[in-house]
Amino acid sequence: MDGIENSSTSSNSVFDKDLRKRWTALFGFTVVVIYFYVLMEWIFLVTKPSFMNVLAIYEKLFILMITPFIFVIVFCFTLYLFRIISLFLRPRVFQESCLALARLVPSFLLASCVLLLIDNFTYTVFGFGIRKTDGTIRYFYAFLYLALLGFSYWYIWIIERQKAKGRVLRLSGAALPALSVLFVIFRFLSLAGGSIAQSAEIAPLKNSPNIIIISTDGLSADHLPMYGYYRNTTPFLQEFSKTALLFENAFTNAGNSGSSIASMMTGKLPTATRLIYPPDILRGKDAYQHLPAILRRLGYSSIDISIRHFVDPVDLNMRNSYDRANFREMREDKLVEYMAKYFGQDTAYFIDNTLERIESRLLHAYGISSMSDAYEEAVGDGQKKYHNDDERIEELLAFIGASPAPFFAHVHLMGTHGPRFSPKQRKYSSGQAQSVNWMVNYYDDAILDFDQYMEKIVENMRGNAALDNTIIVIHTDHGRLWKTLLRVPLIIRFPKGQYAGRFEQNAQYLDIAPTLLDYLGIEKPDWMHGQSLLSSQISPHRRIITIRMKSKVAEVIDGLWQINQAKVKPPFFHLGFVGVIICHRWYELDLTKKVLRYSEIKGHTSTCKEGDSPDPEEIERFIVDHLKINQWDVSSLKLPLDKIYIKPAR
Repeated sequence: MDGIENSSTSSNSVFDKDLRKRWTALFGFTVVVIYFYVLMEWIFLVTKPSFMNVLAIYEKLFILMITPFIFVIVFCFTLYLFRIISLFLRPRVFQESCLALARLVPSFLLASCVLLLIDNFTYTVFGFGIRKTDGTIRYFYAFLYLALLGFSYWYIWIIERQKAKGRVLRLSGAALPALSVLFVIFRFLSLAGGSIAQSAEIAPLKNSPNIIIISTDGLSADHLPMYGYYRNTTPFLQEFSKTALLFENAFTNAGNSGSSIASMMTGKLPTATRLIYPPDILRGKDAYQHLPAILRRLGYSSIDISIRHFVDPVDLNMRNSYDRANFREMREDKLVEYMAKYFGQDTAYFIDNTLERIESRLLHAYGISSMSDAYEEAVGDGQKKYHNDDERIEELLAFIGASPAPFFAHVHLMGTHGPRFSPKQRKYSSGQAQSVNWMVNYYDDAILDFDQYMEKIVENMRGNAALDNTIIVIHTDHGRLWKTLLRVPLIIRFPKGQYAGRFEQNAQYLDIAPTLLDYLGIEKPDWMHGQSLLSSQISPHRRIITIRMKSKVAEVIDGLWQINQAKVKPPFFHLGFVGVIICHRWYELDLTKKVLRYSEIKGHTSTCKEGDSPDPEEIERFIVDHLKINQWDVSSLKLPLDKIYIKPAR
């Protein structure tokens, strides 16, 4: 009997020792997969246009080493829970079951890693990937992922039992996190990452008005009857504007969507935020200092309905901004903000981006939520494959109907985005084929569609008795053909038609946020550079700054319009033009050719006198000083520059 008991005890000891080694190997394998996963995503972003292009090498290495350490803590803690449970279980089959369940954790990571590798390869080489699939074809990737999950599970099960590989895994599982710990310690001892910008607390307001900001892409004021156009392209807005404040001479601060919208929301110039075109993002304090964050602290529920990649608040790194954005609930960001505080915003943004990339693909593959294709939404043929303006309007109306007051909504429509248009009604383009880009008749019909959308929104609110407690801002991101030196529409209707009339002084998009805060009785933050348009202190001679991207540096990369980093170089990178508007005159410095051009603004209605405009020499010094203040290297701008007067078109 003693021999039998000793044999049984020896068997248990061997089993326990073998189980411990398998658990250790599993921990080690999980760590290795995490580091490989992060390395793969890191290489993908470092070698492609991304927010990391502007980071110094040590900042990129911080992200590479700190991110997997954070993932190791989360996933290995999950494994540790399974391990603790297994220690209290008898008989052996339950201990084996715990190990089998725990094996799903690294299996999920490995399968996700391989799926992303396949998707990145097919998209880069063949232009086809998960995002491009629709209908039943997407389920091919669902089955592929299940197959990868099964293979990963089997492969890990095999690896657990190989002693040589097990020792390597145990060593790697200890060495890699130890290396990351050194980076974490250095992170806490350095000032490289910064911390979250703390915002002053604001007491919620009572009976606050709702706020809706609606823009449509590329809409020039000179195609609207309120601004003198000979066609009645906006019959509804023509009447609606009579109960609103219409700005006759309004200007955008940037020539591209993301830069323009970000400048409007932050009240900061793109020359200060460096957000000009994807993959640029808001960084540092700029990521937290914006109108949506202020309104959230005031108790507003909020939604952004725009377009991914170009205007999306998450893609622009607009933190603490909206409750819902582009047909998805915003991720609970407390953990991300904690990581941003202690590990840097860039690391937090990288983690958020990494999680979103695999999450969106799996949800798309299993038919739960479709991935949007920003390129197709922007330049597609108007078919319903991706989100169109009808869906955007329905999303807005659903939000209005379900949200308690006060609410804040930002909507950006795409029907007027060129160079081709897909109008639902064909009043001006009837019987014509769209044979070339930028056909005016098609463009005017697209504006008619926008007018009908506006009518649908306003009438819906009138029916819900919400109109008289809502501020409605109507504008565009930039003019047709991405122009910045011509007038753009800006109409603000306040509750019950307050302040209705026409405003002649120059207005800019930096003024919109201060104007809304002024109406709410909230003092404008020091970091907002615009002025309230409700003030009588706006000088007709103030200088409005606007920027444009450098020519021919953006192209379609991986299915998205992005900056080709190979085509940009210091000191101005992809910033190409800086303009100044004063009274009825514009000036624009070409940073590539080192030439200052100037002329009069077509259709301007200001009463400024001819002598009120400064000399071109004064403006070129002003632009150079402005760039220098915002820490651009201006050593290549040797004054005086060549100057060219452009005769205004009639």
